Amino acid sequence: MKAAAELGYHVNHLARGLVRNRSGIVCLIVSEIATPYRASLVRC
Repeated sequence: MKAAAELGYHVNHLARGLVRNRSGIVCLIVSEIATPYRASLVRC
C-alpha cells in the first residue's frame, strides 16, 4: 500500500470493467436535451 501511495497508483475502473465484462457506464443519447420534458427525464 505504501508503494502504491508513493507511486500515485489509483484503480483504473475502465480496465477493471474489461476484466469483469461490466463497466457500469451508462450512455444516454437524446435529440434536444434543452427541452424541459427531456431535461426533467435526465436530471440527476
